[in-house]
Amino acid sequence: MNLYFTDRKYNLIDILDKNTDDITTTKISEIESIEDSDTQLEITIFFKKEFYKQASKICKVGNFILYKNRTGKDIFATIESFELTNNSVSINARSASIDLINEIVAPYSPDKSYSIAEYILRFTNDSGFEIGENAIPDKKLKLEEWTSEATALERILSVATRFDVELSFSFEISGLDVVKRYINISEKRGKDENVTLYANREIESITIKEDSYDLFTAIKPIGAIPEGKETPINLNNYKYTDPNGRYVLSGGILKDNTVVQEWSRLLSNENTNPTTAHITRYKEYDTDNQAKLFTMAMTDLKKYAQLNVNYDVAFYEFPTTVSIGDTIKTVTN
Repeated sequence: MNLYFTDRKYNLIDILDKNTDDITTTKISEIESIEDSDTQLEITIFFKKEFYKQASKICKVGNFILYKNRTGKDIFATIESFELTNNSVSINARSASIDLINEIVAPYSPDKSYSIAEYILRFTNDSGFEIGENAIPDKKLKLEEWTSEATALERILSVATRFDVELSFSFEISGLDVVKRYINISEKRGKDENVTLYANREIESITIKEDSYDLFTAIKPIGAIPEGKETPINLNNYKYTDPNGRYVLSGGILKDNTVVQEWSRLLSNENTNPTTAHITRYKEYDTDNQAKLFTMAMTDLKKYAQLNVNYDVAFYEFPTTVSIGDTIKTVTN
């Protein structure tokens, strides 16, 4: 894999690969995220001392990195930070440009229904990005007001959440020129084609990480302050009844009465199914609509009323046909 480093005018500074001795890349981590929509790069470069000046030119913050990844996809990233020593440099870069990461957009209240493309282009109007694939071109919504500032990236991710879709970035690169920058809109990224990977063949190791850092069993949401009012909204008078009895709304607090039976402070051999002594989270939301506040709180409760479980998988070989969002099966024994 060749990495092309350019300045902000796309003038070539250097081309690096793992086969050179003077300046060589020893680590390239490409981290794709559905939640954040972008691709993050972590690159470690080692160099001989006499090439310190060239290495310092390569890693300058704001420089661009261009390359094709393992699937042949064009990647274009901006260097966000680096750490330089006398013989190595660690670089962090992201595919979402500084125009989106550092640009601050103002609070905004839609006056009518708009398509998702219209919302996104409003918040990215001079960034060079345009709409690429769009799974919902005809859907229009009048979204709730954004009452605070946000980065352009945060705002368009908020738009995607409210339309219940996922975003991704892609690029068309010709030589060293980025000729097109796209924001793609998908209802759901990924596919399930019954791909199975096996231990000691494709899989080297699997590390399971589990923690309770974000766990809670009840949530008390606080919303924004409606126009003309002095206090933020809550769920104190909101009416909700779960037909299955699992979720209970009482006193403005939404509770999971199933999960609390495992995590209540009152759990004991004598009290095996407690429904009190919840782990309660207080959280603020950017909406002055009570129904929207309830939906947002319920979404978070369902997400965090369980342990965080993550699987770190090291591969000997990873199929080039598998992309972010795809479902794969693993056989470990």
